[in-house]
Amino acid sequence: MRSSVLAVCLVACSPSEGSTPIQAATADIPVVPPSVSGAPVASATPSSVPTTAPLRFVWTGFHFEFGTTLMEVDGREVTEVFTEHRPAIDGTERYTEVFHHRARYRLTGTEASRLRGSLASDAFWALDARYINHTIDDGTTQTFTVTLGSRSKEVYCYHQWPEPVLKLRRTIRDIQKAHAAERRVAPEIDDEQAAAAVKRAEAAAKAAGRTD
Repeated sequence: MRSSVLAVCLVACSPSEGSTPIQAATADIPVVPPSVSGAPVASATPSSVPTTAPLRFVWTGFHFEFGTTLMEVDGREVTEVFTEHRPAIDGTERYTEVFHHRARYRLTGTEASRLRGSLASDAFWALDARYINHTIDDGTTQTFTVTLGSRSKEVYCYHQWPEPVLKLRRTIRDIQKAHAAERRVAPEIDDEQAAAAVKRAEAAAKAAGRTD
């Protein structure tokens, strides 16, 4: 299957003997200092966040060349949709084939606690809904949607990363590294399945609670 749709992955899986390593679509996006990007200070007033309520979290990363990737967390169950890039040759033309994968695994207690801590912090819930760096124009974005019990929040970032978001991205990166084995053996899915998985996860995350 050769395609040009879907995904930016924060971290490449580590290679195993006898297998082709899954490559990240792009390097991690560098942080733009507030003095350059004009990052606004979060203006929302944090209210009580339930720390033991059921958790649903969806991270989506969009890149203008590769489409959208997904990490969906429901309790401790994780579903990831991401891409593998393989070099290929057609006559004298070199190109990259893109293969979509869907991995499923379960967070350890420590991983679940760390993720919940990042998502339930007052600093995260005090964030504004949108952070945009208007000096960059390439379409790369990341969206973080979290529901704890009946409370929901969505943060959209376009080349601008407040500290609570950076903390969350580091947590996502470390979870992906820890589950590299499951990601290496993840089965392939086609373009339509990958797009449908992202659409379903985003809708489910927003419907799980209500927006304050």
